[in-house]
Amino acid sequence: MGEIFKQPQWWKFLPATVSFTLSRIAIDENLILGVLLMALGLASLVLIFPSYSFAKDIDSWKIHTTKGDERRALMHLAAPATVFLLDIVGGQTSFNAPLLYGAAYGVTITYSAYRQSRMPLIQNRERLQELVDKLSLETVSATQLNMIEAPRSQALIKTLLGFGAIDGTRIRARQVARVLDWDLREVQEVAHSLQEHGILSSSTIMSGGDPAKVFWELSIDGLAAQQALKDGR
Repeated sequence: MGEIFKQPQWWKFLPATVSFTLSRIAIDENLILGVLLMALGLASLVLIFPSYSFAKDIDSWKIHTTKGDERRALMHLAAPATVFLLDIVGGQTSFNAPLLYGAAYGVTITYSAYRQSRMPLIQNRERLQELVDKLSLETVSATQLNMIEAPRSQALIKTLLGFGAIDGTRIRARQVARVLDWDLREVQEVAHSLQEHGILSSSTIMSGGDPAKVFWELSIDGLAAQQALKDGR
């Protein structure tokens, strides 16, 4: 099974941290050098930031936000604003430490970038947990449990969950086949059998009759069945 969200290792962000730190230190004395170092830091971030080639194959017809999104939005504003304020206040008093401010800038910017690179994975986990917390397992049938217990069904369901393809977000069949290293016909066979029992749902929007472009997602009933299986019911 291939990787869905490939995350860069944290140490790859260190060159950007150093560049942003030196940029802040240099900018007071040499504006051009400071700007060049800032550009170098941005370039190093672009080079290591993960590229999700499957983004064009994801369709979302709901806007999803989690409680974690709300907390992060506040922190992403508060942390840089605090550093900026301290920088201004320090520049107007005898307490002026460019090295300290530079390090704060470097760490704040690159840590935010590192966290942002992990956002798809983090948001998927948070959204899934919030959905699980609201589930009712009373309607799960023995037939559904038997269907999803099969190894191929489990592989397909876990791949859809890995993409976050649930509750209004869906992924094209060709990407599921890529990750599972399956033939497209195998994806269709397993997906259609699960759809017949309400475990998956599909959409042919923009598919043009091409089965590789059909969108799939796990239904809420399917998630309930998966959770019931996980709980040993």
